[in-house]
Amino acid sequence: MPFVPSDVWVDIGGRWVVTRGEYCNGAGQEHALRVYDAQGTLLRDWRRSDLVSDDELGRRGTIFLAHQPWTAAAELRFEPRGDGLTVILPWGESRVLIADR
Repeated sequence: MPFVPSDVWVDIGGRWVVTRGEYCNGAGQEHALRVYDAQGTLLRDWRRSDLVSDDELGRRGTIFLAHQPWTAAAELRFEPRGDGLTVILPWGESRVLIADR
């Protein structure tokens, strides 16, 4: 079965596309965030546990939905920074998705 993201974010400048989760795979941790460049080349495929640990989500009182991946349901913000890309988690912490190249 082909990969079908639950949600997609496109950088207003057209440099980045981020897919969020995988459709109908809420319990899965694979493909939590996939980052593509403007040419559609996959640059990074993040697992949810690589972004946020189970302990961290537990401390934040996060609820998992069986039908929707956490990264698709969470209020994530994406910020291009220089030649890189950062995600801001719902509680304000950031993670570098792509470092300056």
